Amino acid sequence: MWQGIQAITDYRATPLVCDGDASLPDALNDFYTRFEAQNNMPAGKTTPTPTDQALCLSAVDIRKTLSRINPRKAAGPDSIPVHVPRECSDQFADVLTDIFNISLSQAVVPVCFKTTTIIAVLKKSSMSCLNDYRPVALTPIIRKCFEQLVMKFIKSSLHTSMDPFQSAYSPNCSTDDAISATIHLSLTHLDKKDNYTSTSISSTTSLNTSSPQSCVLSPLLFTLLTHDCAAKYSSNRIIKFADDTIAVCLIRNTDESAYRIETLVGSNPYEVSKGVSKIIRHPKYNSFTNDNDITLLRLNSAVTFTDYIRPVCLAGQESNFPDGTSCWITGWGNIASGVWLPSPGVLQEAEVPVVDRIQCDSMLGPGLVTENMICAGVLEGGTDTCQGDSGGPMVTKQGAVWIQAGITSWGKGCALPGLPGVYTLVSQYQSWISSTIKQNLPGFVTYTPTP
Repeated sequence: MWQGIQAITDYRATPLVCDGDASLPDALNDFYTRFEAQNNMPAGKTTPTPTDQALCLSAVDIRKTLSRINPRKAAGPDSIPVHVPRECSDQFADVLTDIFNISLSQAVVPVCFKTTTIIAVLKKSSMSCLNDYRPVALTPIIRKCFEQLVMKFIKSSLHTSMDPFQSAYSPNCSTDDAISATIHLSLTHLDKKDNYTSTSISSTTSLNTSSPQSCVLSPLLFTLLTHDCAAKYSSNRIIKFADDTIAVCLIRNTDESAYRIETLVGSNPYEVSKGVSKIIRHPKYNSFTNDNDITLLRLNSAVTFTDYIRPVCLAGQESNFPDGTSCWITGWGNIASGVWLPSPGVLQEAEVPVVDRIQCDSMLGPGLVTENMICAGVLEGGTDTCQGDSGGPMVTKQGAVWIQAGITSWGKGCALPGLPGVYTLVSQYQSWISSTIKQNLPGFVTYTPTP
Protein backbone atom coordinates (compact mmCIF):
# COMPACT_ATOMS: atom_id res chain seq x y z
CA MET A 1 0.00 0.00 0.00
CA TRP A 2 2.83 2.34 0.88
CA GLN A 3 4.54 1.74 -2.45
CA GLY A 4 1.26 2.39 -4.21
CA ILE A 5 0.84 5.76 -2.46
CA GLN A 6 4.38 6.76 -3.43
CA ALA A 7 3.68 5.78 -7.05
CA ILE A 8 0.41 7.77 -7.17
CA THR A 9 2.02 10.90 -5.71
CA ASP A 10 5.25 10.47 -7.72
CA TYR A 11 7.10 10.96 -4.44
CA ARG A 12 10.88 10.76 -4.55
CA ALA A 13 12.78 10.79 -1.29
CA THR A 14 15.64 13.28 -1.19
CA PRO A 15 18.90 11.43 -0.46
CA LEU A 16 20.43 12.45 2.83
CA VAL A 17 23.94 13.89 2.80
CA CYS A 18 26.08 12.99 5.82
CA ASP A 19 29.66 13.80 6.68
CA GLY A 20 30.41 10.10 7.17
CA ASP A 21 31.19 10.40 10.88
CA ALA A 22 28.89 7.98 12.68
CA SER A 23 30.36 8.49 16.15
CA LEU A 24 27.72 11.00 17.34
CA PRO A 25 24.67 9.02 16.10
CA ASP A 26 26.12 5.85 17.61
CA ALA A 27 26.75 7.62 20.91
CA LEU A 28 23.20 9.02 20.92
CA ASN A 29 21.74 5.60 20.13
CA ASP A 30 23.59 4.12 23.10
CA PHE A 31 22.50 7.05 25.29
CA TYR A 32 18.81 6.79 24.36
CA THR A 33 18.72 3.01 24.82
CA ARG A 34 20.76 2.88 28.03
CA PHE A 35 17.72 1.79 30.05
CA GLU A 36 17.08 -1.22 27.83
CA ALA A 37 20.30 -2.82 29.09
CA GLN A 38 18.72 -2.85 32.56
CA ASN A 39 15.41 -4.29 31.34
CA ASN A 40 15.41 -8.07 31.80
CA MET A 41 11.64 -8.41 31.54
CA PRO A 42 10.60 -10.16 28.30
CA ALA A 43 7.76 -8.63 26.34
CA GLY A 44 4.50 -10.38 27.03
CA LYS A 45 1.10 -10.53 25.41
CA THR A 46 -2.07 -10.88 27.44
CA THR A 47 -4.51 -13.38 25.99
CA PRO A 48 -8.01 -11.89 25.95
CA THR A 49 -10.72 -13.88 27.69
CA PRO A 50 -13.62 -15.17 25.58
CA THR A 51 -15.95 -12.63 27.18
CA ASP A 52 -13.77 -9.65 26.24
CA GLN A 53 -15.17 -7.58 23.40
CA ALA A 54 -12.43 -6.16 21.16
CA LEU A 55 -12.70 -2.52 20.19
CA CYS A 56 -14.22 -2.13 16.73
CA LEU A 57 -13.64 1.09 14.82
CA SER A 58 -16.06 2.44 12.24
CA ALA A 59 -15.18 3.77 8.80
CA VAL A 60 -16.92 7.02 9.74
CA ASP A 61 -14.59 7.64 12.70
CA ILE A 62 -11.52 6.72 10.66
CA ARG A 63 -12.53 9.02 7.81
CA LYS A 64 -13.11 11.88 10.24
CA THR A 65 -9.70 11.33 11.89
CA LEU A 66 -7.90 11.25 8.53
CA SER A 67 -9.58 14.46 7.39
CA ARG A 68 -8.40 16.25 10.53
CA ILE A 69 -4.70 15.45 10.12
CA ASN A 70 -2.54 18.49 10.76
CA PRO A 71 -0.90 19.24 7.38
CA ARG A 72 2.12 20.77 9.16
CA LYS A 73 3.11 17.46 10.73
CA ALA A 74 6.40 15.98 9.52
CA ALA A 75 6.35 12.76 7.51
CA GLY A 76 7.29 9.57 9.33
CA PRO A 77 9.92 6.97 8.42
CA ASP A 78 7.71 5.69 5.57
CA SER A 79 8.13 9.13 3.87
CA ILE A 80 4.41 9.35 3.06
CA PRO A 81 3.47 13.03 2.63
CA VAL A 82 1.08 14.06 5.41
CA HIS A 83 -1.43 15.68 3.06
CA VAL A 84 -2.02 12.42 1.13
CA PRO A 85 -4.13 10.53 3.73
CA ARG A 86 -5.87 13.79 4.60
CA GLU A 87 -6.94 14.56 1.05
CA CYS A 88 -7.69 10.91 0.23
CA SER A 89 -9.58 10.10 3.43
CA ASP A 90 -12.59 8.74 1.53
CA GLN A 91 -10.44 6.30 -0.44
CA PHE A 92 -8.40 5.15 2.56
CA ALA A 93 -11.20 4.84 5.14
CA ASP A 94 -12.50 1.39 4.19
CA VAL A 95 -9.04 -0.16 3.76
CA LEU A 96 -7.73 1.22 7.05
CA THR A 97 -10.93 0.16 8.84
CA ASP A 98 -10.14 -3.46 7.99
CA ILE A 99 -6.45 -3.13 8.93
CA PHE A 100 -7.18 -1.40 12.24
CA ASN A 101 -9.92 -3.80 13.31
CA ILE A 102 -7.88 -6.89 12.43
CA SER A 103 -5.01 -5.46 14.47
CA LEU A 104 -7.34 -4.84 17.43
CA SER A 105 -9.03 -8.25 17.27
CA GLN A 106 -5.70 -10.12 17.11
CA ALA A 107 -3.90 -7.74 19.52
CA VAL A 108 -1.05 -7.41 17.03
CA VAL A 109 0.37 -4.12 15.74
CA PRO A 110 1.65 -4.17 12.12
CA VAL A 111 5.42 -3.87 11.93
CA CYS A 112 5.20 -0.86 9.60
CA PHE A 113 3.30 1.01 12.33
CA LYS A 114 6.09 0.41 14.86
CA THR A 115 8.91 1.94 12.82
CA THR A 116 10.14 5.23 14.30
CA THR A 117 12.82 7.69 13.30
CA ILE A 118 14.46 9.47 16.25
CA ILE A 119 15.61 13.02 15.49
CA ALA A 120 18.10 14.53 17.94
CA VAL A 121 17.33 18.24 18.40
CA LEU A 122 19.68 20.52 20.34
CA LYS A 123 18.08 22.07 23.41
CA LYS A 124 20.45 25.03 23.26
CA SER A 125 22.87 26.70 20.83
CA SER A 126 25.88 24.52 21.61
CA MET A 127 26.41 20.96 22.82
CA SER A 128 28.33 20.17 26.02
CA CYS A 129 26.98 16.65 26.65
CA LEU A 130 24.64 14.08 25.07
CA ASN A 131 21.83 15.23 27.35
CA ASP A 132 21.81 18.54 25.42
CA TYR A 133 19.97 16.68 22.63
CA ARG A 134 16.22 16.15 22.92
CA PRO A 135 14.98 12.98 21.17
CA VAL A 136 11.96 13.66 18.95
CA ALA A 137 10.17 10.62 17.49
CA LEU A 138 8.81 10.76 13.94
CA THR A 139 6.18 8.03 13.57
CA PRO A 140 3.99 7.07 10.56
CA ILE A 141 1.01 9.38 10.21
CA ILE A 142 -1.32 6.38 9.81
CA ARG A 143 -0.12 5.07 13.14
CA LYS A 144 -0.82 8.43 14.79
CA CYS A 145 -4.40 8.25 13.51
CA PHE A 146 -4.72 4.69 14.83
CA GLU A 147 -3.45 5.73 18.27
CA GLN A 148 -5.76 8.74 18.40
CA LEU A 149 -8.78 6.48 17.84
CA VAL A 150 -7.63 3.99 20.48
CA MET A 151 -6.82 6.79 22.94
CA LYS A 152 -10.27 8.30 22.48
CA PHE A 153 -11.85 4.98 23.42
CA ILE A 154 -9.59 4.50 26.49
CA LYS A 155 -10.27 8.01 27.75
CA SER A 156 -14.02 7.49 27.44
CA SER A 157 -13.71 4.47 29.75
CA LEU A 158 -11.76 6.22 32.51
CA HIS A 159 -12.94 8.13 35.54
CA THR A 160 -11.26 11.53 35.70
CA SER A 161 -11.12 11.21 39.49
CA MET A 162 -8.86 8.14 39.29
CA ASP A 163 -5.73 10.32 39.27
CA PRO A 164 -6.68 13.97 39.85
CA PHE A 165 -3.11 15.28 39.61
CA GLN A 166 -2.42 14.11 36.05
CA SER A 167 -2.85 15.99 32.78
CA ALA A 168 -2.83 13.23 30.17
CA TYR A 169 -6.38 11.90 29.99
CA SER A 170 -8.47 14.61 31.59
CA PRO A 171 -10.59 16.47 29.02
CA ASN A 172 -8.86 19.45 27.38
CA CYS A 173 -5.70 19.11 29.47
CA SER A 174 -2.13 19.68 28.30
CA THR A 175 1.34 20.39 29.65
CA ASP A 176 0.27 24.01 30.19
CA ASP A 177 -2.44 22.82 32.56
CA ALA A 178 0.09 20.82 34.58
CA ILE A 179 2.34 23.88 34.84
CA SER A 180 -0.60 26.12 35.79
CA ALA A 181 -1.72 23.68 38.49
CA THR A 182 1.79 23.64 39.95
CA ILE A 183 2.08 27.45 39.99
CA HIS A 184 -1.44 27.95 41.41
CA LEU A 185 -0.82 25.40 44.17
CA SER A 186 2.43 27.12 45.17
CA LEU A 187 1.12 30.70 45.05
CA THR A 188 -1.98 29.84 47.08
CA HIS A 189 0.21 28.32 49.80
CA LEU A 190 2.64 31.26 49.77
CA ASP A 191 -0.19 33.69 50.57
CA LYS A 192 0.00 32.61 54.20
CA LYS A 193 2.63 33.71 56.71
CA ASP A 194 5.66 31.49 57.39
CA ASN A 195 4.87 29.29 54.40
CA TYR A 196 7.15 28.31 51.56
CA THR A 197 7.32 25.58 48.95
CA SER A 198 9.93 23.22 47.62
CA THR A 199 9.74 21.28 44.38
CA SER A 200 11.51 18.21 43.09
CA ILE A 201 11.40 17.43 39.37
CA SER A 202 11.92 13.86 38.23
CA SER A 203 14.83 12.73 36.17
CA THR A 204 14.18 10.47 33.19
CA THR A 205 11.86 7.63 34.11
CA SER A 206 12.20 4.25 32.39
CA LEU A 207 8.97 2.37 31.92
CA ASN A 208 8.23 -0.37 29.41
CA THR A 209 4.98 0.92 27.95
CA SER A 210 5.46 -0.91 24.62
CA SER A 211 5.42 2.48 22.96
CA PRO A 212 8.30 4.87 22.23
CA GLN A 213 8.49 8.32 23.73
CA SER A 214 6.69 11.08 21.79
CA CYS A 215 4.01 8.77 20.41
CA VAL A 216 0.38 9.79 20.87
CA LEU A 217 -0.30 7.22 23.58
CA SER A 218 2.85 7.72 25.69
CA PRO A 219 1.44 10.30 28.16
CA LEU A 220 -1.71 8.25 28.65
CA LEU A 221 0.16 4.97 29.14
CA PHE A 222 2.53 6.57 31.64
CA THR A 223 -0.23 8.01 33.81
CA LEU A 224 -2.22 4.78 33.69
CA LEU A 225 0.79 2.80 34.87
CA THR A 226 1.43 5.31 37.67
CA HIS A 227 -2.15 6.18 38.59
CA ASP A 228 -1.63 4.92 42.15
CA CYS A 229 1.56 6.94 42.63
CA ALA A 230 0.36 9.46 45.20
CA ALA A 231 1.95 11.59 47.90
CA LYS A 232 2.44 10.03 51.33
CA TYR A 233 1.56 13.28 53.10
CA SER A 234 -1.35 15.64 52.62
CA SER A 235 1.02 18.61 52.45
CA ASN A 236 2.61 17.24 49.26
CA ARG A 237 1.29 16.96 45.71
CA ILE A 238 2.62 14.87 42.83
CA ILE A 239 1.68 16.30 39.44
CA LYS A 240 2.31 14.22 36.31
CA PHE A 241 2.36 14.71 32.57
CA ALA A 242 3.92 12.07 30.30
CA ASP A 243 7.27 11.08 31.84
CA ASP A 244 7.69 14.41 33.64
CA THR A 245 6.75 14.34 37.32
CA ILE A 246 7.04 17.11 39.89
CA ALA A 247 6.57 16.86 43.63
CA VAL A 248 5.27 20.12 45.14
CA CYS A 249 5.76 20.24 48.89
CA LEU A 250 3.84 22.83 50.89
CA ILE A 251 6.03 23.62 53.90
CA ARG A 252 4.74 25.38 57.00
CA ASN A 253 6.74 26.74 59.94
CA THR A 254 10.06 25.47 58.49
CA ASP A 255 9.06 21.81 58.99
CA GLU A 256 10.54 20.06 55.93
CA SER A 257 10.33 16.51 57.28
CA ALA A 258 7.43 15.49 55.00
CA TYR A 259 9.19 16.96 51.96
CA ARG A 260 12.46 15.17 52.65
CA ILE A 261 10.81 11.82 53.25
CA GLU A 262 8.66 12.24 50.12
CA THR A 263 11.58 12.99 47.82
CA LEU A 264 14.00 10.43 49.28
CA VAL A 265 14.87 7.77 46.70
CA GLY A 266 15.02 4.42 48.46
CA SER A 267 15.52 3.93 52.20
CA ASN A 268 18.47 4.99 54.32
CA PRO A 269 18.76 3.26 57.71
CA TYR A 270 21.21 5.91 58.95
CA GLU A 271 19.03 8.92 58.15
CA VAL A 272 17.85 11.25 60.91
CA SER A 273 15.25 13.95 60.21
CA LYS A 274 15.10 17.11 62.30
CA GLY A 275 12.84 20.11 62.14
CA VAL A 276 14.07 23.71 62.32
CA SER A 277 12.86 25.81 65.24
CA LYS A 278 14.59 29.08 64.34
CA ILE A 279 16.26 30.72 61.32
CA ILE A 280 18.79 33.48 61.98
CA ARG A 281 19.96 35.35 58.88
CA HIS A 282 23.01 37.59 59.08
CA PRO A 283 21.73 41.14 59.76
CA LYS A 284 24.01 42.61 57.05
CA TYR A 285 23.19 40.12 54.32
CA ASN A 286 22.96 41.84 50.92
CA SER A 287 20.89 39.95 48.36
CA PHE A 288 22.27 42.08 45.49
CA THR A 289 25.99 41.56 46.23
CA ASN A 290 25.64 38.24 48.14
CA ASP A 291 27.84 39.72 50.86
CA ASN A 292 27.42 38.12 54.32
CA ASP A 293 25.64 35.14 52.71
CA ILE A 294 25.31 33.09 55.87
CA THR A 295 22.39 31.89 57.99
CA LEU A 296 22.18 29.88 61.22
CA LEU A 297 19.54 27.17 61.71
CA ARG A 298 18.51 26.03 65.18
CA LEU A 299 17.18 22.47 65.18
CA ASN A 300 14.17 21.57 67.28
CA SER A 301 16.13 18.82 69.05
CA ALA A 302 19.73 17.72 69.52
CA VAL A 303 21.53 15.47 67.05
CA THR A 304 23.17 12.28 68.31
CA PHE A 305 26.51 11.69 66.62
CA THR A 306 27.15 8.23 65.16
CA ASP A 307 29.64 6.60 62.80
CA TYR A 308 27.58 8.11 59.96
CA ILE A 309 26.74 11.52 61.45
CA ARG A 310 29.76 13.55 62.52
CA PRO A 311 30.34 17.27 63.11
CA VAL A 312 32.79 19.40 61.14
CA CYS A 313 34.96 22.06 62.76
CA LEU A 314 34.54 25.67 61.65
CA ALA A 315 37.45 27.78 60.44
CA GLY A 316 38.64 30.18 63.16
CA GLN A 317 39.04 33.91 62.53
CA GLU A 318 42.84 33.69 62.21
CA SER A 319 42.67 31.06 59.47
CA ASN A 320 44.58 31.58 56.24
CA PHE A 321 43.71 29.78 53.00
CA PRO A 322 46.38 30.69 50.43
CA ASP A 323 46.11 30.21 46.69
CA GLY A 324 46.15 26.50 45.77
CA THR A 325 44.84 25.14 49.10
CA SER A 326 43.01 21.86 48.36
CA CYS A 327 39.33 21.86 49.33
CA TRP A 328 36.39 19.52 48.79
CA ILE A 329 32.90 20.55 47.75
CA THR A 330 29.75 18.40 47.99
CA GLY A 331 26.12 18.71 46.98
CA TRP A 332 23.05 17.32 45.21
CA GLY A 333 22.80 20.20 42.72
CA ASN A 334 23.00 20.17 38.92
CA ILE A 335 25.88 18.21 37.41
CA ALA A 336 26.15 20.83 34.62
CA SER A 337 24.35 24.05 33.78
CA GLY A 338 20.70 23.09 33.28
CA VAL A 339 21.37 19.34 33.82
CA TRP A 340 19.70 17.80 36.88
CA LEU A 341 21.48 15.22 39.01
CA PRO A 342 20.07 11.91 37.69
CA SER A 343 18.29 9.36 39.84
CA PRO A 344 18.98 7.96 42.40
CA GLY A 345 20.58 11.31 43.36
CA VAL A 346 23.89 10.17 44.83
CA LEU A 347 25.74 12.92 46.75
CA GLN A 348 28.45 14.40 44.51
CA GLU A 349 31.92 15.53 45.64
CA ALA A 350 34.89 17.17 43.94
CA GLU A 351 38.30 18.54 44.87
CA VAL A 352 39.01 22.18 43.96
CA PRO A 353 41.93 24.50 44.76
CA VAL A 354 41.50 27.90 46.42
CA VAL A 355 41.97 30.82 44.01
CA ASP A 356 43.56 34.03 45.24
CA ARG A 357 40.78 36.51 46.09
CA ILE A 358 42.31 39.46 44.19
CA GLN A 359 42.81 37.30 41.09
CA CYS A 360 39.28 35.94 41.40
CA ASP A 361 37.85 39.45 41.73
CA SER A 362 39.56 40.51 38.50
CA MET A 363 38.12 37.45 36.72
CA LEU A 364 34.53 37.84 37.91
CA GLY A 365 34.39 41.63 37.91
CA PRO A 366 36.15 44.26 40.06
CA GLY A 367 34.49 44.72 43.45
CA LEU A 368 32.25 41.62 43.28
CA VAL A 369 34.40 39.42 45.54
CA THR A 370 34.46 40.98 49.01
CA GLU A 371 36.71 40.18 51.99
CA ASN A 372 33.90 37.98 53.31
CA MET A 373 34.24 35.60 50.37
CA ILE A 374 36.68 32.94 49.23
CA CYS A 375 37.06 31.56 45.69
CA ALA A 376 37.84 28.03 44.57
CA GLY A 377 37.81 26.21 41.28
CA VAL A 378 39.84 24.76 38.42
CA LEU A 379 40.80 27.68 36.17
CA GLU A 380 40.64 25.43 33.09
CA GLY A 381 36.99 24.73 33.93
CA GLY A 382 35.17 21.44 34.32
CA THR A 383 34.87 21.22 38.13
CA ASP A 384 32.60 23.45 40.20
CA THR A 385 29.47 23.69 42.28
CA CYS A 386 26.27 24.47 40.37
CA GLN A 387 22.59 25.41 40.79
CA GLY A 388 21.15 23.52 43.76
CA ASP A 389 24.44 23.30 45.67
CA SER A 390 24.06 26.68 47.40
CA GLY A 391 24.42 26.46 51.17
CA GLY A 392 26.56 23.36 50.95
CA PRO A 393 30.01 23.06 52.56
CA MET A 394 33.50 23.59 51.23
CA VAL A 395 35.92 21.80 53.57
CA THR A 396 39.64 21.24 53.86
CA LYS A 397 41.74 18.94 56.01
CA GLN A 398 44.43 19.78 58.53
CA GLY A 399 46.02 16.61 59.81
CA ALA A 400 43.08 14.40 60.82
CA VAL A 401 40.69 17.32 61.35
CA TRP A 402 38.15 18.44 58.75
CA ILE A 403 37.54 22.19 58.72
CA GLN A 404 34.74 24.03 56.94
CA ALA A 405 36.36 26.92 55.08
CA GLY A 406 33.42 28.07 52.99
CA ILE A 407 29.71 27.91 52.19
CA THR A 408 28.62 27.59 48.55
CA SER A 409 27.29 31.03 47.60
CA TRP A 410 27.37 32.20 43.98
CA GLY A 411 29.16 32.10 40.65
CA LYS A 412 28.87 32.84 36.95
CA GLY A 413 27.66 29.74 35.17
CA CYS A 414 28.97 26.33 36.21
CA ALA A 415 32.53 25.07 35.76
CA LEU A 416 33.35 27.61 33.04
CA PRO A 417 37.01 28.36 32.29
CA GLY A 418 38.41 31.35 34.17
CA LEU A 419 35.32 31.73 36.39
CA PRO A 420 35.87 30.16 39.85
CA GLY A 421 33.04 29.52 42.27
CA VAL A 422 32.52 31.92 45.18
CA TYR A 423 31.96 30.81 48.76
CA THR A 424 31.19 32.57 52.04
CA LEU A 425 34.41 32.74 54.08
CA VAL A 426 33.43 31.04 57.36
CA SER A 427 36.41 32.37 59.35
CA GLN A 428 35.02 35.92 59.04
CA TYR A 429 32.01 35.02 61.18
CA GLN A 430 33.41 33.43 64.35
CA SER A 431 32.47 36.45 66.48
CA TRP A 432 28.94 36.69 65.02
CA ILE A 433 28.27 32.95 65.38
CA SER A 434 29.57 32.89 68.98
CA SER A 435 27.62 36.00 70.06
CA THR A 436 24.44 34.67 68.44
CA ILE A 437 24.56 31.11 69.78
CA LYS A 438 26.08 32.06 73.19
CA GLN A 439 26.04 28.48 74.53
CA ASN A 440 27.08 25.03 73.27
CA LEU A 441 29.41 26.77 70.83
CA PRO A 442 30.78 24.87 67.82
CA GLY A 443 34.46 24.04 67.61
CA PHE A 444 36.54 26.69 65.82
CA VAL A 445 39.94 25.59 64.49
CA THR A 446 42.53 27.96 63.02
CA TYR A 447 43.70 26.65 59.67
CA THR A 448 47.39 27.19 59.09
CA PRO A 449 48.83 26.26 55.69
CA THR A 450 51.61 23.68 55.59
CA PRO A 451 54.97 25.32 54.69
